[in-house]
Amino acid sequence: MSEEHECIIGEWLNYEDAKLITFKELKQKVKENNSTFDYGLKTYGEDFMNGLMQQLKLKDYFDNRKNVNLNKFKYCPYCGKEIKWNVLKKEAVRWVKKVKENY
Repeated sequence: MSEEHECIIGEWLNYEDAKLITFKELKQKVKENNSTFDYGLKTYGEDFMNGLMQQLKLKDYFDNRKNVNLNKFKYCPYCGKEIKWNVLKKEAVRWVKKVKENY
């Protein structure tokens, strides 16, 4: 029997680091981006940061109307399991609440 794996949910689109990612990695990338954004905003100000970076919101990755840097998959390319975006969205909401409580 094969080992359990985290399903790949999509392709992270970045000119320097395009790669396949899991939901866990997506959360980490959003968190890292926002830490860098906050640091830049405090250090250099809003005028400098405007256009260089944008603050990412995890909920935008579940809104099909938003243009995000992720090509979403319907199925995991490794195991063929369907990606249930509605379940991931609920988990994302819980994760965001938990992160906000820790601040």
